[in-house]
Order: sequence, then structure tokens, then C-alpha cells
Amino acid sequence: MTTLGVGGRAARSSVTEGAARAGLTARGVIYLLVGALALQIAFGGSSEQADRQGALEEISERPLGSVMLWALGIGLVGMALWRLSEAVFGAAGPDGRKWTKRLASAARFVFYAFVA
Repeated sequence: MTTLGVGGRAARSSVTEGAARAGLTARGVIYLLVGALALQIAFGGSSEQADRQGALEEISERPLGSVMLWALGIGLVGMALWRLSEAVFGAAGPDGRKWTKRLASAARFVFYAFVA
């Protein structure tokens, strides 16, 4: 068994799938919060900015906000690790091993690692 075979299986394991799901969930929660914040601003309920920073500030002011921020951070780390595994081992699909797909996954890894 080659290292690439073991690594490829690891990249497609249930742990990697769980990390990807956590990351997608965290990303979805952030988008929902930005949308809710934009609606509050539109209808005069808040003076916050309708962006990621404003959404994260809004979360931090809520009860259990720090717990939710940690959960979002962990989810974003999961997303970053998933994108890193795609960059290293290739993404799913027929074109997943092409260098353009791997480069895009590497760029996404850097973005999610920075956001996390």
C-alpha cells in the first residue's frame, strides 16, 4: 500500500467528512447571521455593520456567545482542513486531481484558516 493510497483514503474518511460538514455548517451560520443583521439594519433595529465582523460582534454580545464563537471557529478549522486535504490529495470528482482544482482548494484553505 502506497503512502498516497493511505493519504487518499484518509482524505475521504469519515473524520474528513465530519470536518467538512462542520465547516459548511459554520459557513452557513455566518451567512444567516449576516443576513439577519442586514435585515435588522434595514428596518432600523441596529446600528451594526452587516458583514462578518458585525455578525461576530452580534454573537459575542449574546448569552453563550463565546461558546458559539468557539463552535464556529472549530467548524471553520474543519473547513480549512478539508480544503487542505483536497489540495494535497485531490478533490472528489473526475477533475479533482487537476492542478487548477488543487490550487483553488489551497487558496480556500488559506482563506478559511485566516477566517478561523
